[in-house]
Amino acid sequence: MVRSIQRREPTHNGRLLQFQVSHSVLLQALFAAHSLAVSIHVSLSGFSSG
Repeated sequence: MVRSIQRREPTHNGRLLQFQVSHSVLLQALFAAHSLAVSIHVSLSGFSSG
């Protein structure tokens, strides 16, 4: 959906830049949440095994 909007409005560079920035922030937040979940899972498994 977003890609089709990008192709339809190639002149809105500001909107495209804003989308890229928000996308990178979203990726960073996703990576942080994933690493946090992994650490929580590791600590929980350690507690259960210990």
